Amino acid sequence: MSLSASLATARTEEDVKDAYIKALGLKGVSKNLVDIQTQEVWFEAKAVSTPPIVMFAQLLFYIRAARKRGEAVPAFLAVIDRERAAIMPTEKALPLLDDKSVVWPKSGSQAGKELATQIAPYVQAHIVEYTIAHDEATLVKAVKDAIRDKRIIRTPITPDNLRQVF
Repeated sequence: MSLSASLATARTEEDVKDAYIKALGLKGVSKNLVDIQTQEVWFEAKAVSTPPIVMFAQLLFYIRAARKRGEAVPAFLAVIDRERAAIMPTEKALPLLDDKSVVWPKSGSQAGKELATQIAPYVQAHIVEYTIAHDEATLVKAVKDAIRDKRIIRTPITPDNLRQVF
């Protein structure tokens, strides 16, 4: 069954996640605060059509928190729903995560339109969007290529994360 066919029958966010996991052949998947995590790519998923920039706002909140804790972050970020998907290299978001002018919320669930508005000018210059109905094969190839590349994002060591890193 194709990704678009699986998404057409998806009823919940979990169904959407499972459809993408299967279509992309993801390995080593965990589902936590970040909806889908592999070593190479993290996904924010929604059951309903949601503007990609809003989903990226929430995903970047989690990436920022992981970096502060000294955890490894993936080489790529992706946002997905029933109709669209978008991907972005994490390295393009790193300067944004350290930008003192961005007002980050206290929790990922609070990352919404306000944060999206702040990050939109920067993020939208670096994402590639796909419409599942028309671009399914291109999306699947792009994600599989990104995973195959296995680029590593180094976590800088700071006084705040010294213990976690070592």
